[in-house]
Amino acid sequence: MRIVSASWVCVAALLAPFSASGDVAREWRFDVMLDGSSIGSQVFRWSGDEQRSRVEIEAIFDVKILFYTAYSYRHRNEEVWERGCLRSMQASTDDNGELFRVKATAAVDSVLVETRDGREQLPACVSSFAYWAPAQLRSSRLLNSQTGKYEKVTIRELGEETIVVRGQPTLAKRIALESANPRIDLWYSASDDWLALESTTSSGRKLYYARQ
Repeated sequence: MRIVSASWVCVAALLAPFSASGDVAREWRFDVMLDGSSIGSQVFRWSGDEQRSRVEIEAIFDVKILFYTAYSYRHRNEEVWERGCLRSMQASTDDNGELFRVKATAAVDSVLVETRDGREQLPACVSSFAYWAPAQLRSSRLLNSQTGKYEKVTIRELGEETIVVRGQPTLAKRIALESANPRIDLWYSASDDWLALESTTSSGRKLYYARQ
């Protein structure tokens, strides 16, 4: 069973609750559920302003059977953005003992991505799977922070529905993000605040992120 961490809020929506001057900060903290049982957490911390921002991501999952850890996952990632473009990425992942590292560095007219499999030059302005910023997900391709692959993606709008957020029924917009990996469904508030995520593991189990 492989679980791929969810590793996209337009800047205006991020800044809305804060003063227009100076750096601001936001945090999205999720309980991660597998088939309804808690397996860990993932945290996304955003700081910066309209011109430049930094995102720090950390995921810790452990799937236990009785007292035995059947599966573990650790992911850390730091991204720097400028004017809607990814300028750097430093990511490391331990997927149940399989290790991945991704380094992305922007140059004048390209982004160099280095992984365990080699190097690749991408266009000057690329986006990652930035779930916290739905405007960034509108790109036709996104950089995967675990594998370093530049994946083709498609977004479908699925309308509004009511979900439970922090114990309260909440009206949310739902979108589906489709790529080479299993489909990812995401829910956002009217102001584009990220509320939840759902996907399927390689073994067909349901993975759900519940906002704390």
